[in-house]
Amino acid sequence: SLGVIERRGNRTWVAEQLPDVTVDGNGDTKAFVRQLFETRRALEVPVFALAAARADDADRNQVAGLLAQFDRPLSIGEFRRLDREFHTVIASACRNPLLIELYGKVLDQLFRSRDFDALLSSEQNQPEVARIVAGSIDDHRRIAAAFAAGDAGAMAAASIQHIDSIEHSMVDHLH
Repeated sequence: SLGVIERRGNRTWVAEQLPDVTVDGNGDTKAFVRQLFETRRALEVPVFALAAARADDADRNQVAGLLAQFDRPLSIGEFRRLDREFHTVIASACRNPLLIELYGKVLDQLFRSRDFDALLSSEQNQPEVARIVAGSIDDHRRIAAAFAAGDAGAMAAASIQHIDSIEHSMVDHLH
């Protein structure tokens, strides 16, 4: 039922790709946001810590280049595109294809979520969204510094702080 086993002729095989993650928010946007961030916290923190420890110079240069792109005025759409790329590039440095795929599916769910988009695009939320974006950029600087230093502990701490901050802002301050 999960789609991880395939039938090929008369044999059973483990699927080469994980099935898509689908989550139904059941109309409770705040509960859905909490679930997404709880899942991110469970996956992103260890994946990013591994990435910091395993990254090479090319990975570190790519993250530094992405970080530099945040230093200009960005629409929410541009910010979200760069944010997704920033997180994806860091995760890929963990060098574990299964973790990369699983983390990517969680990010897909977050970035495709209508509930999430509705909170970020609501006119009444724009002042808080601007604060969330500014705080995220500051968090990205700390994450990129830990990544550049190859410091898994600092990366874990910076990742937790980033996720906690965004979750708190979205759940407590967006309508």
